[in-house]
Amino acid sequence: MVLESGENNPTIDAGYFKPATIGDFVFEDKNGNGIQDPTEPGIAGVTVKLNGSDGQGNPVTLTTTTDGTGKYEFTNVKPGTYTVTFTKPADYTTTDPNQGTDDTKDSDADKTTGTTQSVTVVSGEENKTLDAGYFKPAKLGDYVWKIRTTMAYRIQARARYRSSG
Repeated sequence: MVLESGENNPTIDAGYFKPATIGDFVFEDKNGNGIQDPTEPGIAGVTVKLNGSDGQGNPVTLTTTTDGTGKYEFTNVKPGTYTVTFTKPADYTTTDPNQGTDDTKDSDADKTTGTTQSVTVVSGEENKTLDAGYFKPAKLGDYVWKIRTTMAYRIQARARYRSSG
């Protein structure tokens, strides 16, 4: 398009956006309550995937890994609607999602799929509320004992004791 000197064309527009950020924390939920407590550590090396579509409907798939403190972040995200999927670490169980009243401190990962609810981010937004909590199941013992308390057993035990003494 060429404009002559003094000519005006108000039909040409340009749109800009600021990239958004999505991220936060993968934590070991030591007490299994679904909430990040101050002493609960992050889990390093967890694979995290961002899936969705930008505001123009283009598919977006990005992958990152949690750092040494359990933090992850997707930067330079175009405004759009996204989910985050966490790969469950070996030997861990996913904690219950959406516990408590503070969305910045709860786990958001579905117990079966590891995927969060959809979030929509706008130009320049920073959404740091998508977390995942995992715990290690407790283990108790490894034997089952059958205790015989019948009278016949007690009599046999006494007889063995008397004959050995």
